[in-house]
Amino acid sequence: MRLPNRMAILVMSLLAIPIWGSDLQLKVSAQPTVVKLGGTITYRISISGPDLQKTPALQLPAFTSFTVGESSEETTFKPAGGALQITRTRTIPLTAIRGGVIKLSPVEVRYKGKLYKSEAVTIEVKGDSAATDDAPGTDLIVRSEVSATQVVVGQAVDYRLNIYRQFTFKETPTLRPPMFQGFFQTVLPVTKSIKKAMINGKVYYVTEVIHRRLYPAQPGVLTINDAAITYRLTPPISPAITAEAAPISIRVMALPDPKPNGFRGAVGDFNLSVSTTAFKGTQFAPLSISFLVSGEGNLNSVTELGVPASNSQFKVIKGSVVDHKGSDGQVNGRRLTYVVIPQMAGHFTCPPFTLSVYSPRERRYKVLSTAPLHIHVKAGKSAVAILDNATQLPLRPLRPDGGNSPSTNSGMAIFILELLFGVNILLLVAAAGMRVRRDYRRRHQSRRDWASATDHALDQLARLSKGELNSDTIGQATSAVTRCLSAKLRHPIDGLQTTALIDFLATHGVSPDLIRLIAEWRVLSETLEFSPAELRINEIRDFITRSVSIVETTRTLGRSQ
Repeated sequence: MRLPNRMAILVMSLLAIPIWGSDLQLKVSAQPTVVKLGGTITYRISISGPDLQKTPALQLPAFTSFTVGESSEETTFKPAGGALQITRTRTIPLTAIRGGVIKLSPVEVRYKGKLYKSEAVTIEVKGDSAATDDAPGTDLIVRSEVSATQVVVGQAVDYRLNIYRQFTFKETPTLRPPMFQGFFQTVLPVTKSIKKAMINGKVYYVTEVIHRRLYPAQPGVLTINDAAITYRLTPPISPAITAEAAPISIRVMALPDPKPNGFRGAVGDFNLSVSTTAFKGTQFAPLSISFLVSGEGNLNSVTELGVPASNSQFKVIKGSVVDHKGSDGQVNGRRLTYVVIPQMAGHFTCPPFTLSVYSPRERRYKVLSTAPLHIHVKAGKSAVAILDNATQLPLRPLRPDGGNSPSTNSGMAIFILELLFGVNILLLVAAAGMRVRRDYRRRHQSRRDWASATDHALDQLARLSKGELNSDTIGQATSAVTRCLSAKLRHPIDGLQTTALIDFLATHGVSPDLIRLIAEWRVLSETLEFSPAELRINEIRDFITRSVSIVETTRTLGRSQ
């Protein structure tokens, strides 16, 4: 009888099913087993046994191809054969950071003198590897992580730079951030909580230091260059530890052809909505209608809707486009306003407004549509008629009456009309002359203000480069460049978010190269706040050099406009 039992156990092992002991059952699963690079897998370990008071010590596989998230544990109870069967399930989230077919070794557990072993789990990760091998025993690791490595033009990619450490930072480390050439970017808030991860059997504390949402602007292979972090365990005695994150290449494909009529570059999985479809208005009076575009994707690519053609019943005029923010202050939609002007009284139906988009999730073009708009219009006067009534002269037809000669009355009327016409012409000429003079003075005054701001910024940056370089230097240099740019653009730019700043610079005729330079300079100024001044003198010098380059580059722009 003993031989068949051993054969049964051997057969069960070969079939890779859970091994059942007399007092313990062990099972391991992973869902899904096929993911893309950067995808998340739920790795679940289930242990069952009678009166299992606590989870025994587990010998886990080496998750070297994954980033390990914070695990959770669940306990369930079930009566079985007169005993209480207790099941303890540990769930571990894994994020794939290397491509290929990865075989995770079995989980082992020793319980009441017996060794239990689960089946091995095989996971296929599609995509090229995005991280270098981490040497066992490394106390400090930095990794660049992206949500996807293959996208289309305009599709959003989330980028995070994470620090993995086995010690507590006594001082803030020095960070060298990556550059995002070829991408438009939005700065997102970093996760403030510290997580735990296991690499090569060691537990690391994970801190997120950079979070960006990137939108590729052109097809091809775009590379996010390497980043690095430097720290001294016991400054200034111990040597510096430097950890580098490998560059990440993202393959960007062009949007497929043919593109449908009405497609204007909107990329994302969006929703189009309007607060109501029933409106009341007055003939010839503008009626403002607001539409909200929400969802996941590049909201900046949503610039206008497909509108119904104007006809004898109504006219449609494009209005404003503003970002819609949620309660947390983050942009979660875009609001587009259109003006409908009813041309006749009565009840009519306005056809739906539409938005043509490319959906990365479904990999196809879609046309989003609202319901038809029902508009009830009461009669009213047109603006032209109201203006005509308000500007008519109180003149009555002149005809012979009461001894007045027709020639005398006609001559007097003609004289009055010519006098009024001459006065109006003189007033118009005087107003035009005053406006030209005012515009001329304003234009030359703005140039003088720009030249003064440019010289002042260069003088201030020169003084800063020769003085003590500390955290105040960064703020003063940033303020100098901001005042200089604001003087040229006649608009304060310090309150603009990164995306809004890029759009604002583009609409004011700033060249793409200068826009990229300003955007990278601004990201660098934000990132420098992460490091202590005394440990990054070279970075501050580089920041001042970039500041001077921006001011000098915009000199030509200021003189030519």
